[in-house]
Amino acid sequence: MSEGQGGTVPDAGGPRDHPHELLGAYLLGGLPAAERAEFESHLDGCTGCAAELARLSGLTTLLDAVEPADAVALTFPPAAVPAGNPTQLLTELGRRRRRSRLRAGGLAAALAAACLALGVYLQPVLVPAPRPDESYSVADSTGLRVDLGLVHKAWGTELTLQAAQLPHEGALSLWVTDRAGHTERVCSWGATPAGRAKITTATALPVPQIANVAVRDAAQRQVALITMPAGS
Repeated sequence: MSEGQGGTVPDAGGPRDHPHELLGAYLLGGLPAAERAEFESHLDGCTGCAAELARLSGLTTLLDAVEPADAVALTFPPAAVPAGNPTQLLTELGRRRRRSRLRAGGLAAALAAACLALGVYLQPVLVPAPRPDESYSVADSTGLRVDLGLVHKAWGTELTLQAAQLPHEGALSLWVTDRAGHTERVCSWGATPAGRAKITTATALPVPQIANVAVRDAAQRQVALITMPAGS
């Protein structure tokens, strides 16, 4: 409060804003230099405001896409300004100043919520695995079974393997041999107590160049062998 010729006049800013209420105006560059420095000093000791500022710092890029005149028209509709009474004018200006800061903070929060909602709606969609172009299976009397699928790719071949009754311990590996007799290991994995495995891997070899696919144990003993007929 201050004394004037006509009596007591309220301060133009009204009740002092809580520093957190200035965050939106600070983020949008709407604080005078003195208040900006004061708020930055507050940030040094307030982990809550600092964390909130870091979370919302990317919103200014979104705001760049909005025309300033449109943003002002949407956010701050015009209102009548009292005339002829300095006390009412100062009070109204102080009220609008606080309201503008709150709206700026609310706008930032609303944009953050919109970004969150957009992230929810744009989250990755699970796409079913492609059906194999060629499928092979082998089994024996011990219960061992290996199912292999081959998917043609522009860069080579995708292999999907499902197996049961594999060795229950040690490392296992999958090997691919081409028509010229060259062999390469395309993946390895640890055995499970259940003896099951479900593997997806790849090779640069096109499907027609694959002669066979083998599963080997840690001692490089062949556990299962699937041979592809020539011309497949």
